Amino acid sequence: MTPLVSIICITYNHAEFIESAIEGFISQKTNFPYEIIIHDDCSTDGTTEIIKQYSQKYPDLIRPFYEDVNCFSRGIKVLHRLMCEEAKGKYIAICEGDDYWCDPHKLQKQVNYMEEHDNCSLVLHNGYQFDYDVKSKTPIDPYEKDGIISDKDIILEPGKMPPTASMMWRKKDLADMPQLFQYTPVGDRTRRMYLILKGYTYYMSDIMCVYRVGVPGSFGKRTVENQNYNKKVLDGMLDFYDKYDEYTHGKFKEEIELVKSREWYHFYRRSGQHMKAFKTDYFKNHFTCAEKIKYLVSVILPNPIKKIIKKYFIK
Repeated sequence: MTPLVSIICITYNHAEFIESAIEGFISQKTNFPYEIIIHDDCSTDGTTEIIKQYSQKYPDLIRPFYEDVNCFSRGIKVLHRLMCEEAKGKYIAICEGDDYWCDPHKLQKQVNYMEEHDNCSLVLHNGYQFDYDVKSKTPIDPYEKDGIISDKDIILEPGKMPPTASMMWRKKDLADMPQLFQYTPVGDRTRRMYLILKGYTYYMSDIMCVYRVGVPGSFGKRTVENQNYNKKVLDGMLDFYDKYDEYTHGKFKEEIELVKSREWYHFYRRSGQHMKAFKTDYFKNHFTCAEKIKYLVSVILPNPIKKIIKKYFIK
């Protein structure tokens, strides 16, 4: 049977986490068929062997793709190819190998909504953020409640960034996505910004996934530990926003200026230039007084005390 949903999982050296991700996929309870596409980017830590064990156990459900040479290190983007060329489903749902789904009805809930609303181009949902360093788990709450999210709020992300593992969209809506949106440092963000041009976004407040932060080798870790990469991310996103503004004929000009300030804020924060981060328009306008104090305290205090506060007091 042709799958209605294609689950796509990109993974690299996630031996510690990949079982949780796959178990979250195979545990989905649906009234429709779905497939699981797992792309392993030449892992060296045992991830490949775990995927092979699962694909042998579920040959009709899991389609693995293994690389002989790491694609990421060569600047090769594989997700768009998997979505447009390999995926057989009408809908696409993604989850990276170090995240996982915690609700067996996730796919069914999202598909139900999209099947009933042709003008909806993207469905997001709530999730937990799991801090790898201190082993704490808190709700992300990117938006306040269930409902349609404005295009401006998708761009501005007034709460925390919606988890990547919450995204579902129609395969056809990204089939003609220009390269402008494909070759960016933060692909899930730019993908959302393209999908709002195809229809509206619906958000579900149900917590249905877990997003891990602080994982070794993750995007967040790389930007802090490698300042050349940190600068590359900044330059890439600033360039994208300028081109997006041109692509949309200035429709979101005010929002674009603020998110460009957000990129500078994150760049300064990751590079330890906290006083410069404090001076960005994003920090001044986006954070509440309590959040500003919390950030200031996190900068001043030594790491052991920060970890204790983060684990027990910052929710």
